[in-house]
Amino acid sequence: MAFKDVEPPGLATDYRLGLRYGKSFSRQSAFRVLHREWSGQMRAGVFAQPAPGDAPEANTGTRFSDSLTKKAVTKIFEAAAYVATTKGGFSTFLTLTFDDDARQKLFAPDDETPETTIGKEVSRFMDGVKKVYQRGMKDCFVTDSHGDASPLCNVTNDIPGNSDDFDYIWVAECPPNEDGEPNPHVHVLLRWRVERHLFRAWAERLENIWGHGFAHLERIKHKEAAGKYIIKAVAMPPKAGTPNRD
Repeated sequence: MAFKDVEPPGLATDYRLGLRYGKSFSRQSAFRVLHREWSGQMRAGVFAQPAPGDAPEANTGTRFSDSLTKKAVTKIFEAAAYVATTKGGFSTFLTLTFDDDARQKLFAPDDETPETTIGKEVSRFMDGVKKVYQRGMKDCFVTDSHGDASPLCNVTNDIPGNSDDFDYIWVAECPPNEDGEPNPHVHVLLRWRVERHLFRAWAERLENIWGHGFAHLERIKHKEAAGKYIIKAVAMPPKAGTPNRD
């Protein structure tokens, strides 16, 4: 997905090291030409490498933002476009919620440290789902072809494992609930889909891995536009006075 250095035609081989026609630049900066193979895009510019002593201070404290930044939106669309172009696209949209007990662990008084964070819980969840993605599921209950009816009696089937990359994108938001209290939830794009008659068994397994509330899964109809699902989910304006995104 990333851009890669390419050698501009007609220029010396040491161009990217800061030398061009005998003129030297600072060792901390260089003009580079980059190429993104999957999309054919080119990018050029001067890239600076600051000295260790010039590094910015580390981010600390609670972080809140009222909306996704332009850079974040661009990154989401680019990632979704990459997966659509090279791997067929994201195929499942997942929303994870937090029950009362889980929310209490996320939020603490100003002078106390929360027991956990949204990021930690999502990382734990994605690690668990990745293992299931790779290993598959054995003896899953089966429903009818629509996936809505009760499980069929004495009928099971397997969901095969996968050997390729486990691709996903997630974004968290925290709008207020009806009582004005923080209501965190997480939106996820997954590049993983199962047959309809196994969908309920698969969804229940993922919800059990999450373990903090509901996990709502839905199929993405237009995989080439999957990025719009997650952008639309977090693009609704928050109620006044409450931070909405993390």
